[in-house]
Amino acid sequence: MDAILRRGAAINVHAEAPAELSGWNWRLMIETLSEKKAAIVSDDGDVDFVYPVSALPTCHKVTLADGRGFTAMCAIDAIGSAFAFEQDVQVHSKCHTCDRPVEVEVRDGEIGRHNPEETRVLHVDLAKFDVWAGSA
Repeated sequence: MDAILRRGAAINVHAEAPAELSGWNWRLMIETLSEKKAAIVSDDGDVDFVYPVSALPTCHKVTLADGRGFTAMCAIDAIGSAFAFEQDVQVHSKCHTCDRPVEVEVRDGEIGRHNPEETRVLHVDLAKFDVWAGSA
């Protein structure tokens, strides 16, 4: 995740190990994450996603308390990034249906501020689905 954040782009499994992963068998790490469906690698070897981080642009922009920013795979991943990175986050997104801006702030592990006021979060137990990222 940190390598994608630092570069602002995908890393490639065929390239030299990113500085953050030197000394590690990073190709095995990506393979393991891919098997667990926690990372998605394209046919050309680009690591496009390591949940919750997307190396590709999305409308779900996250700013971490330490000042780093990235786009998340989805709105729920954007909110959950507070737990993945163990710090407060600000999420700037938009409604998929009407394009209305949506902002959510997570502080100390809880949703603090959100706009619009009627914003709701729906959680589904994704463990019940084999390929949940592609499930309707």
